[in-house]
Amino acid sequence: MIPNKTILYLLLMLISNFIFGKDIVIDNSFKQQEIYSTLNKYKNNTQDSIFKFDIKNTTAVNKQLYISIINPTIDKIEIIENNKSTILGDAILFKKRVFKHSNFIFPLELNASESRQLYIKIHKQWEPLAFTIKLDTENSFIKHSNHDNIFLGFFLGIFFMFLMLLICFYIFSRSNYFILYAVINIFSLIFYFLYTGIGYQYIWSFSVLAQKYIIIVAIVGYFYSHILFIKSFFTSQFKKISYQTILNTILVICLVFSAVLLILQIIKTPYFISFNAFYDTICILFCVYTISVFSLSFYAFNESKRREILWIAVTMLLHIFNWFIFLNTIYGRSEILNKISGFQLFNSSIFVSQINLILTLVELLFICIFVVFNYHFLVRKNNLTYKRLEYLQKRNINTFVLGQEEEREKITDSIDNTLKIDIKNLEKRIEQFQQHSNENKVIPTVLKDLHNTLQDLKNITSNYVTPDLQNMYYYELIHTSTDKLNAEKNVTYVFDTIKDDFKLNAIANAHIYRICQELSNNIFKHANATEVTIQSKIDQHDLILKFIDNGKGFIEHNQKGIGLLNIESRINSLNGNIYFLSNEKEALLFISS
Repeated sequence: MIPNKTILYLLLMLISNFIFGKDIVIDNSFKQQEIYSTLNKYKNNTQDSIFKFDIKNTTAVNKQLYISIINPTIDKIEIIENNKSTILGDAILFKKRVFKHSNFIFPLELNASESRQLYIKIHKQWEPLAFTIKLDTENSFIKHSNHDNIFLGFFLGIFFMFLMLLICFYIFSRSNYFILYAVINIFSLIFYFLYTGIGYQYIWSFSVLAQKYIIIVAIVGYFYSHILFIKSFFTSQFKKISYQTILNTILVICLVFSAVLLILQIIKTPYFISFNAFYDTICILFCVYTISVFSLSFYAFNESKRREILWIAVTMLLHIFNWFIFLNTIYGRSEILNKISGFQLFNSSIFVSQINLILTLVELLFICIFVVFNYHFLVRKNNLTYKRLEYLQKRNINTFVLGQEEEREKITDSIDNTLKIDIKNLEKRIEQFQQHSNENKVIPTVLKDLHNTLQDLKNITSNYVTPDLQNMYYYELIHTSTDKLNAEKNVTYVFDTIKDDFKLNAIANAHIYRICQELSNNIFKHANATEVTIQSKIDQHDLILKFIDNGKGFIEHNQKGIGLLNIESRINSLNGNIYFLSNEKEALLFISS
C-alpha cells in the first residue's frame, strides 16, 4: 500500500508546471506579505493552482501568523501540512467554519526558530478565477481587518442612506425613475455583499446554495431593472421615435446578451465559448452599450434640454467604468485594469477593489448633488406656483366681493328707480282718498297701482333669484337665462351637437346661468346690438359656449369691468377658459370648460 505522503508527492510531480515555491522568512521586521496575486500573474490563472510555501521563523519568540485566501466565492481550498489536509471554501457552511471571517483564513503558529512547509491547492469552479494569498502577523491581520470593517461600514452606511433618500424623493415626486434607480442599486449591493463576504457572514449564512447562485439572481435583477430604467427614461425624452426605438433595442440586446454570457460562465455550461472569447465579447458589448447610452443622451438632450439627461450620461459612464474594473478584479484579464484594480488607500484584505467602492461613492455623491439641486428647483417652482395660486384666490375673492356689491347696487337702483316711484304714486292716491269722495273711482286706481308695484317687485327678484337649476337641462338653462335678451333682441340659438337631455351638475348650472345673465345685461347696456347668436357644442370632453353679437364691441381688453372679472372667476372655478374677441364693430365671447 502506497503511503499517503508518497501519493501526494507523485501528484505534485505530475502537475509540477503549476507549482510555485515560495521561501518566506519571518524576522522582527515582518508584518505582512502578498504571497501570490492573479492580478500580477494572469498567465497562470487558467488551471487549479497548487502553491508550496517554506516558512521559517528566525526570531527568538513565537509568532502567530494568518494566511488569507482573498476571494470569498471559491468553492474549495485544500491546505496540506505534514500529510494533514484542512478544507476551506464555500462548500462548507459558514456557521460550521472554525475561523469565521469574510475571507478564507488559516491560522499558523510558529515557534521560535521553527520552519514549516505547507501546500495550498485552490480548486476553481470556473476559470479563470482571481484570488490573492496573503500572510500577516496577528497585529497586522487585526489592523487590516479593522480598517476593512470601518471602510465597509462607512460605505454601507452611505449606501443605505442614499437608498432612503431615493425612496423619500419617490414619495415626494411620485417619479418611477427614483424607485427604479433604487432597485438597480439594491442589486448592485448584492454583488458587493457577495464579493466582500458580508453576505455569507450575515445574510445567507444558512445556505451554501445561496452563496453559490445568489450572483445569478443579482445579474438577472440588475440587468432587468436597468433595462426598465433606460427604456422608461428615454421613451419620455424623444420626439422622434425612430432614434429612441433603434438605440433602445441595441441597449436591450447588449444587456440581455451580457447577462446570458455571465450566467453561462457561472454555471459552467460544457458548450460555452473559451474564456478569451467570452471576455472580449463582454468588453465589446459594454463598449457598444456605452456608445448607445451617450447617443441616446445626446439626442435626448438636444430635443428636451433637460438636466436629467446629463445625470444619466455621467452616472452611466461611472457605471460602465465600475463594471470593467469589477469584472477585471474577478478575472484579472487586463494588465492596465490590473494596475487600477490594485490601487489602495490603505492595506486591505477585501476582494472588491477599493476603487470600485470609491467610484460608487462618487456616483452616489453626484446623484445626491443633482437630486438636491433639482429638489431646490422644484421647491422654488412650487413656491412660485403657490404664490400665484394665492394671488388668484385673493383676486377671485375680491372679484366675488365686488360682484356681490355690484349686485346689491343693482338691486338698490332697481328699487329706487321702480318700486320707490310706484310706492310714492300709491301714497299720493291714498292721500287723495276722502271719505265722502267717489270710492268707485279711487279704489280701483289704488288697486291698479298696487298690482303694478307687485309686478315690478316680481320682475326685480326674478333677475336675482336663481330658478330650480338642479334638474334643469342645459338647453333649457341657456334659454331661461337669456329669455329677456331673446324678448328684446333677435337671438339665434345653435345647439346642433347637444342632446335635449344633456345636463350638467347644479354647481355648473348656477355658474353658467349667472354668466349668461351677465352677458345678456352687458349686451343690453353697452353693445347696442340688434342680433345675437348663442352657439354651444361638445368637442370631445369639452363644452364650448359662444356669444356673438353685432354691437359696437370694445378695444381695451385689459381694462375689464367687474362684470367680466366676475365671469372669469366663475369660469376658473369650473376649470374652464374664456376668450374675448372684439373690435369697434363686433364682439365674440368664447368659453370652453
